[in-house]
Amino acid sequence: MIFRRSTRANVVRGAAYVALSLALPAAVGCGSSSEEGPAIETVTVSGALGALTCTATPEAVLAQGMNAFSLLLSDKATGAPVDGASIEVTTWMPSMSHYTEGEQVMPMGEGAYHIESVSLVMAGDWEVVYAITSGSLNDTCTFEYPIP
Repeated sequence: MIFRRSTRANVVRGAAYVALSLALPAAVGCGSSSEEGPAIETVTVSGALGALTCTATPEAVLAQGMNAFSLLLSDKATGAPVDGASIEVTTWMPSMSHYTEGEQVMPMGEGAYHIESVSLVMAGDWEVVYAITSGSLNDTCTFEYPIP
């Protein structure tokens, strides 16, 4: 997939993509059955410092190897989308002390970001940690994922 610098059409398209990726799991349900396979689950967390609300959606069923996410950021106090954030992504496997960095973050507009090259190198429980800075807002959001 190729991403170009934002134009108004790309920002609108990106916002529509994020809205669809957030709405689709709710529309089809978050449960899974043996016939359907694993579900893609949207998760919302409060930042560790209480400044941000972060919503992450995997773009496919998570698996060992490279993964991608949609991330939506909002100011916890006002609910306003957080644009122009600097985001550092780290994956961490606490049981083995494995971590990776170097994920690619692409702003999509209206508080939405596309995160790719998220490396989850082996089966087990992983944390994906987003360290976020935007103006006076600083926070860290952590998501936990079991990888089969």
